[in-house]
Amino acid sequence: MKNQDNVLPFRPMIDKLINRAPQQPKPRLSALIVENNDIDGSALQQILDALGFECVRRAQSTETISMLRACKFDLVCVEIDPLGGLGLQVIRTARASDQNRAQPMIVTSRLSDYEARKQAIAMGADDYLLKPVNAGFLRSSLLNAIARRHASASSGRSGPRDW
Repeated sequence: MKNQDNVLPFRPMIDKLINRAPQQPKPRLSALIVENNDIDGSALQQILDALGFECVRRAQSTETISMLRACKFDLVCVEIDPLGGLGLQVIRTARASDQNRAQPMIVTSRLSDYEARKQAIAMGADDYLLKPVNAGFLRSSLLNAIARRHASASSGRSGPRDW
């Protein structure tokens, strides 16, 4: 381990000497986490960080909705709060925006109610995961959402699914 630490400062010079271009870090994907609960938001951010996402966390607010209109994200994770909130409005806004229409959107909630899940999916969410979010389920959900979005783009179909 000590040898590697000594070599790291000289990596650009070594690459130049052996005619190799220095390795560029891969750009990270961006994720917007819309979550009112700090503990749940932190847990979700840790999972997404491990999956290679650079995360922006925001509480549900009109400012978050404005941010979603102005910025493009590779993934949006939004909480549907049992006490109300703007979670469904966030989904509506993202799906109405040209720049965020195609990105995966995953809903997290403590509501195990079938109607809440059905409503979120009908509005354009790709999946609905119960809290606390399991890292394996989130990863699978994300991969499935990307595959569905890719298939939809190939077929020319976009927008919320009909139930």
